[in-house]
Amino acid sequence: MKRMGRKGSLLALGLGAALLVSAIPAVAAPLNTEGSWKQDAGQWSFVKPDGSKYQGWIYTDGSWFFLKEDGTLFSGWQKNDAGKWFFMSTLHDGTFGKLLQGWQWVGGYSYYLQEEEGPKFGELLVSSEKDGYKVDAEGHWVNAEGTPVYEAGKGYPSVEQKQSTEAAASTTPTKTIISFSGGGSGSGTGGAGGASGKKNGAKASSSNLPKPVASGSNLVASGSNMGH
Repeated sequence: MKRMGRKGSLLALGLGAALLVSAIPAVAAPLNTEGSWKQDAGQWSFVKPDGSKYQGWIYTDGSWFFLKEDGTLFSGWQKNDAGKWFFMSTLHDGTFGKLLQGWQWVGGYSYYLQEEEGPKFGELLVSSEKDGYKVDAEGHWVNAEGTPVYEAGKGYPSVEQKQSTEAAASTTPTKTIISFSGGGSGSGTGGAGGASGKKNGAKASSSNLPKPVASGSNLVASGSNMGH
């Protein structure tokens, strides 16, 4: 049976008409957006000193995040107005909503998200090759036969993982434990990103996430921790 691809899965989940994200502001050295994280009814927002909510891209604690028109945080696969795909963390482990880069496992497939600073930062690589590994038109890492490599349950869930009761009652999402195995308008204005609602916690970096590696004549996935 043919396995449904990422885009097909998005449509099946009713996310095909999701609000398009705008391009990341082209800045060489972004400043922290002034404000702080606030959680309300399980939804995260980033609020300005006057209490109003940011919309669009913000940069804080070394990472980019995107806030919808209602001020709540995006997560999962999102498309920008140029038709390019990005992925924001779906885990409430201190990285929720963070724009990811590098090789990542998501929903059992491995993808590469651009790491180089610039207009393509975080963009999904498609129909190309990176580090000697090929990706297809939907960004899946493929084996020598051109078939997407799939490992059920590996990596970030494609959609948000709901918080536990403990985490929902917490002022930050950093207490939630990872439960799986395997695998704009928010321009910076200086200042640190929030004292009371700081959302950083454990940071995921591409250096400790599994990458596809060659093993004999077959391609396999390395690493046993959280990945794309």
